[in-house]
Amino acid sequence: AVDKRRLSEADFAAAREALDPAGAYVDLLTDRDDATDEYRAARKAAREAHDDLTARLAALREVADMADADLDADVARLRDPVEEYNESVREAFRSFYRSASARDVFAFLDRADDTPFVDADLPPADLREYVAEYAAGEEPLPTLLEYADYSNSKLDHYVDDPGALRTAVAVHKTFIDRIDGEPLTIDWPPAPGDELAYEIDELIPLVSRVAGDETVATLRSIRDLARSDEYERLRRAAEVRDALDDPELALLESGAIDDRVREAERTLELVEDVLAETDRD
Repeated sequence: AVDKRRLSEADFAAAREALDPAGAYVDLLTDRDDATDEYRAARKAAREAHDDLTARLAALREVADMADADLDADVARLRDPVEEYNESVREAFRSFYRSASARDVFAFLDRADDTPFVDADLPPADLREYVAEYAAGEEPLPTLLEYADYSNSKLDHYVDDPGALRTAVAVHKTFIDRIDGEPLTIDWPPAPGDELAYEIDELIPLVSRVAGDETVATLRSIRDLARSDEYERLRRAAEVRDALDDPELALLESGAIDDRVREAERTLELVEDVLAETDRD
């Protein structure tokens, strides 16, 4: 179109006209790139939807597996004594912690740690040695924590070796602060009957050292319930109610859970078919 020595406006117009088909191809390539980007975005969204549906189906199947629970069971018959005992033993241990000597508290922790069902944290070796060897070990742990904040001149009036106390106690204030009666509590939902009864057999001697007769009596009543014929029905209902939120419980109680599972299965199959049919990678 422009193979000339001299060019006129008409020659440029002819050149632009000659380039028009190439421009159309450029537009097609641009459209193709845009379509490819849209396809890849759609595939990514579909794969994410597939993953979400897979997770949702698994959750629905877990709910369906809990349909054996008797949701009409009076769970309070189990929950109330467990809550009463846990609150009581926590308070009893707080009182023991505040009043008993550090040596007695550490001896209790040693004994508790020897019990299979009690997960008690033992004190660090240097703290244990200080409490065993120095007279300050006869003081309650809260008192030792107070001492650790005293100035050296003030601390001289209370302990034989201020430096030893600071070295052993001050660096372990976090451990001492965290000592509580939680290892003596019963989990919720509680363990199966035989396991719970054995756990309580192990707990009773320990709890008797820090709590009153009423707390121990509550613990024994839970053991009696754990050995009863109705315990597993109550425990299973408690387990399911603890594991599920209100909408999931409603699905179980209404009997609609199986329909939801089938619906999720069909939807997941459809997404898998679409992904298979549109695979261009």
